[in-house]
Amino acid sequence: FNKAFKYLEKGNRLRDNLVSNRDIREDKLIKRLRETFPISIPTYKKSPFTPIFIVGMPRSGTSLIEQIISNHSQVAAKGELPYLEKEIMSLQSGNLTDKELNNIRVNYFNSVDVDGGYVTDKMPLNFRWVGFIKTCFPEAKIIHCQKDAMSVCWSIYKQNWLENGNEFSYDLVKLGEFYNQQKEIMNFWKAIYPNSIFTANHKELTNNSNKTINKLFEYLGIDIEDDCLKPHLNKNKMVTASKGQVKSPIYKKKCDTWLNYKEHLKPLVEVVGV
Repeated sequence: FNKAFKYLEKGNRLRDNLVSNRDIREDKLIKRLRETFPISIPTYKKSPFTPIFIVGMPRSGTSLIEQIISNHSQVAAKGELPYLEKEIMSLQSGNLTDKELNNIRVNYFNSVDVDGGYVTDKMPLNFRWVGFIKTCFPEAKIIHCQKDAMSVCWSIYKQNWLENGNEFSYDLVKLGEFYNQQKEIMNFWKAIYPNSIFTANHKELTNNSNKTINKLFEYLGIDIEDDCLKPHLNKNKMVTASKGQVKSPIYKKKCDTWLNYKEHLKPLVEVVGV
């Protein structure tokens, strides 16, 4: 374990040096979001489909949740869509007008281009934009995937990310700070939008899958189908880091493998407060 961590740390240090000039702190963003939301919801035209946004930390179970939901005959899986963040980042002012909010909505629906039913969007870092989702897509469903802090952070740290967006992953302190900031903003969203966000706890899902999945579909307002209890049989093509895991039946996974590296992970432990 000591030798393994030595090389893992070296690889992460190399990756961190490549992205160290990018601002990854969420403090300013969280402050702006707290000052902005909640806001009144404009009147919209009927949506072509009902979006289901699956959010949370990377490696927190978002892929598994999408496999469960999209094994339903009325649900189409679209994976990690970049459209919502793209629309939000294109906003020119801090004052959100009804026109700007409607443009986010219309452009998102046009980009996904699906007619009818339900559509999953499992871009994990959309947890930042729950306020926009609740305002621009009042009919949408939001699922927040939760996993034990050290387990999810360890899973992120040992992942070699090929895409941009996870620059916080390569340094233990930055990773811990990002986890805490995610927790902070999700607590804020749940406080101002009570009963609007379903929390999918990974341990509960793996320990009592049928009960948790039934609760999930109750929240979605969709009659559950037998195939939803067999997500490993879902034929959707997966391209995320969890593509191997989600093709196996749901089982009780060991989430404490990080303990083998506990001495090396002290900086992370101190930040997340385990």
